[in-house]
Amino acid sequence: MKAGIIAPVPLLEVYCITDYHLVKPRLVLENQNYRNFYLDRIKRGHTVILDSSEIVPRKSVFPEYLLEALKILNPPWFIAPDRDMSGPRTVKLTTEFLSKYGKQIKSQGVSIIGVIQGHSLEQAIFCYKALNKQVDAFALPKSLEEAIGRAVFLKTVKVKTKPIHILGFNSDPEKEIEDLLELRMPNLVGILCDLPVRLGLQCHFLDEWKPDPPPLDMLSDYNPFQKFTLKNIEEFIIQTSDEVEEIDDRT
Repeated sequence: MKAGIIAPVPLLEVYCITDYHLVKPRLVLENQNYRNFYLDRIKRGHTVILDSSEIVPRKSVFPEYLLEALKILNPPWFIAPDRDMSGPRTVKLTTEFLSKYGKQIKSQGVSIIGVIQGHSLEQAIFCYKALNKQVDAFALPKSLEEAIGRAVFLKTVKVKTKPIHILGFNSDPEKEIEDLLELRMPNLVGILCDLPVRLGLQCHFLDEWKPDPPPLDMLSDYNPFQKFTLKNIEEFIIQTSDEVEEIDDRT
């Protein structure tokens, strides 16, 4: 699997060193440095995914913001609107959004990712079946790990062809990575998260994930333990793959 790092705007060049990225729409609209960084990564052929949610728990921003961010960035991938822990609400949000804007988004050459949500396995399966024909790939959020376990879902549903992206960690990152790698699914693309950076900024290793470190201030240049944080990122890259992830040395 690939490893994708989320980092504050002033630290993007330092920490976002792989070719796999998750992008927040408001920052695309409001911060030129952020926007330019990811426009450059798209030109380099990186896997850049525009999210529809700014926060955890996941909640999508207004459609006009998403459409404007899509127009500016024109990323290869876009995560459709969803709602944490609710399969039915996610299906409604995604279906309504795509019925209005899906053709427009597709005409830009953007592929659409649906988020699997649900507070039970039954809800998650319902969400998968309802979205399967509407989307090109799937994302499994940390809330699904909390509810039923993402590996449990993938063992049950057996998504064989469409790409699958993992959004964040719910608890022990090493255990969650092991559970996913044991599935041996070639379509499991990677994990996108900010945990290695959040822990590093607190001078903690990846296995020191308790208590959960504070959320990132996406505009802060606070970076007291750069070597420590880079060590976390390197360890994360190694853990996610049997082979060392290729690091972008052009930054």
